[in-house]
Amino acid sequence: MPYSNLKIELINTGDQNNTWGTTTNLNLGTALEEAIVGRASVVIANPPASPIAATLTLVDSPSSQTARNFILNVTSAGTLASTQTIQVPAINKPYIVENNTTGGQSLLVKTAGGTGVIVPAGTKTLLYAYNTGVANDVAYGINYLSSPTIAGGTLTSSSLASSLIQGQKMVVSALGTLTTGTTTINLASAQVYTATITAANTITFAFSNAPSAGQSQVVLMRLTNGGSGTVVWPAGTKFPSAVAPILSTSGVDMLGVYYDVTTTTYMVFTIGINIS
Repeated sequence: MPYSNLKIELINTGDQNNTWGTTTNLNLGTALEEAIVGRASVVIANPPASPIAATLTLVDSPSSQTARNFILNVTSAGTLASTQTIQVPAINKPYIVENNTTGGQSLLVKTAGGTGVIVPAGTKTLLYAYNTGVANDVAYGINYLSSPTIAGGTLTSSSLASSLIQGQKMVVSALGTLTTGTTTINLASAQVYTATITAANTITFAFSNAPSAGQSQVVLMRLTNGGSGTVVWPAGTKFPSAVAPILSTSGVDMLGVYYDVTTTTYMVFTIGINIS
């Protein structure tokens, strides 16, 4: 009997008289269902086979086959120490590969004739195996379904709230009422920080999680009654004309804090004093 690339049995005219129903049920209820919505497990042995940890093949049968399933849930019998290779058939077929192995290692998914693509540990990646008749390989579909990272693109943050873009709302961190001691501004947690200062206390500000090399950042600070106490800025902080902002004893002040990548220092500047 002839078979399709997915190993669906193709019944010739006049064949399987009175028995074609069994084949049809396997074709529709097993083969096609696996290809469209099936999820199969692939377990990498301990120790893994080398150089191919798992080779998935298709044989001429409409019965259940791992390589035909749309989703491949890859786990490992032990803790992996290196990237492992999964080889899939060289046919035109999409896969979602789940890397649920232990050890934090990536998977390389490829055909016998291709170089393949990497699926990092803990991610789910949409891939497409293809065969042009001249070459075959595995290509990306949507990369890293659990994150907005785009393969080959520029959007790399796992949290859309962590970067400022035009029209995007900003995250506010309420620091509450500050009475004394050091208050640390975690630059990775928000873009706007609010605080109230009461009485004649000394409030020391510190900054943490500065941007990486090659990056700068601006955050806003809304201080209420900032001039009622004494505000101490981190050592090395720069100000316009080298003078720290004079804050309102009773009122709201808006300040900006800029991390300057060139000098790796913080610059504090006034947006508005005693805003009312």
